[in-house]
Amino acid sequence: TGLHPVIREALEHTDESIAKAVVGPNSVVAGRTLGDSKIGSELALRIIAVRRAQKWIFNPGKDTETKEGDTLIAVGSKIGCAKLRRIAKGRK
Repeated sequence: TGLHPVIREALEHTDESIAKAVVGPNSVVAGRTLGDSKIGSELALRIIAVRRAQKWIFNPGKDTETKEGDTLIAVGSKIGCAKLRRIAKGRK
């Protein structure tokens, strides 16, 4: 699935799912900080990393701004992860 082996192993021991979501141009999270967008609290998930071009931001804080093209990596319920993918693409 393209996950780092350490992440894959950690997920085998939990009920949580992982989501990989690319921020699209029409996404409500593009150009906003994680704190302002409230995606973590509203979807009951944790953004554990952001990939921007070739750079990784691990354990991003509430002041981390998301930009179009960023890849968000999150851990949470299957429902929350599915909603994150839709929101990141710019769908409701």
